[in-house]
Amino acid sequence: MNHTTIRVLRSLMLLFLLGWACACSGPRQAEHAEHRATPVNSALVYATLWHQRAAEYKALCLQAYLTARRQLDAYLDTANRYARYAVITDIDETLLSNARYEATMALQGKSFDSQSWNAWVMKAEADTIPGALAFFQYVARRGVQVFYISNRTVDQLTATIRNLQRYGFPDADQVHVLLSPDGSEDKSSRRAAVEKDYRVILLLGDNLGDFSHAFDHQSMAVRDSLVYAHADQFGKRWIIIPNDMYGEWQRAYLDYRLLSPAQQDSVYRALLQTESVIAP
Repeated sequence: MNHTTIRVLRSLMLLFLLGWACACSGPRQAEHAEHRATPVNSALVYATLWHQRAAEYKALCLQAYLTARRQLDAYLDTANRYARYAVITDIDETLLSNARYEATMALQGKSFDSQSWNAWVMKAEADTIPGALAFFQYVARRGVQVFYISNRTVDQLTATIRNLQRYGFPDADQVHVLLSPDGSEDKSSRRAAVEKDYRVILLLGDNLGDFSHAFDHQSMAVRDSLVYAHADQFGKRWIIIPNDMYGEWQRAYLDYRLLSPAQQDSVYRALLQTESVIAP
């Protein structure tokens, strides 16, 4: 085989390898380009990351549930042992975490919608909030019943109970899990139904509406004033669990308007308080 033939064969082999490499990298490059082109919901990305990964978030949850346990013990140690006692709690982001759903939506550049939310709920795969399971199991051991009042809808009842039972939450049944019968976010009537037959020691939630309907659908200023007006309830009878991913607070920021993630971001930026700029 002469040198000319060898050079030709080498050139053909090089062209073949280059063509093969391009063919393999093409789909990968397209996939990466598509990923880069997908807008993310940045606000929700950062919030959900903190919820999933920050040790401080875990510490705040443990602190809240430790406070709840101390308050429960203090009440029961001086209470009438023959009375019927109950604890009322919210579900989502109070004892079950939906951070994996929120992360999925955030990376797709989306926010909450009822269809995707319902599909997630039906999986019954929400995780537990740090400290929640141990606390509610302790509540049961002390002879106190747990009522779960959530604004999940009644068609999600079976899946919700299955999710609670998956971890061993007490009283996870149709008597104690009270979901929204008509899509209303007002929990007043359901709380009143429990209070009719039980002495409610504690209320736990991640949203101020979990404690009183007075907080629902109010402006930022009114919500602030109501918090200070009820300051003596927090850490005593009302135990709030941190949730920076979503809530009534967010809708109050947006003045209860339905906005796209990009529009929401503009509102958030406008609400920030920055330092004063001093002209040179």
